[in-house]
Amino acid sequence: MSADYEPLGCYNLKKLKQQNVVSQIFKKFTAKPGSPLKDCAQKAEEINTPLFGIQKKKGKILCRAGDEAKWDPNAKISNKCKNSIGIGNSVFVYRKSRITGNKIPYLSHSVDRVRLRKSLRPLHSVIVGCVV
Repeated sequence: MSADYEPLGCYNLKKLKQQNVVSQIFKKFTAKPGSPLKDCAQKAEEINTPLFGIQKKKGKILCRAGDEAKWDPNAKISNKCKNSIGIGNSVFVYRKSRITGNKIPYLSHSVDRVRLRKSLRPLHSVIVGCVV
């Protein structure tokens, strides 16, 4: 794969469709052992879509195009993904990495943001307590 894609997480497909974030299917193929990420990412790069979702439905892998401009990291999260693939009415979303090499992780879930805030509290206390 010539481009790196970072996982954003498992989301409710119906809600993403309502927000016009994830829509049309750009690749459909029979599920086989292994991850479909490479196949979907390669096709996403060919059609120049930086955001896409992967879903498995009735034995088929569906790669869905996404609109990065409408992406909302606070979209409704789903717990119905398996092996980074959406199942049923869920879709696992990926985005083309903006940073190559040492990536800075994108905080896709509010849980991740809460963990980050909590981990920064001791550092904040030290900075606020410093006298210049």
